[in-house]
Amino acid sequence: KCELGRYGPIPLSDRCIDCPFGFATDNSSGATSCTACDGGSFANDATSWQCRPCAKGRFAPSAQAECSPCRAGTFANSS
Repeated sequence: KCELGRYGPIPLSDRCIDCPFGFATDNSSGATSCTACDGGSFANDATSWQCRPCAKGRFAPSAQAECSPCRAGTFANSS
């Protein structure tokens, strides 16, 4: 079983791969892939085990490594 933030592409294999930026896995069930972060959240670490919400005033579409500032005249108050 792989560590948090890593997955095994081949079931029951010892080979573990880091999740790419914008994706995460807690590997609670022997994950064979990582899950894309939902819109409003991000993962910017190669071994992310959870997606983090964007701060107020920032946004992200799904599968992002960072949140961007809202455009002038718009606002995001939650993820």
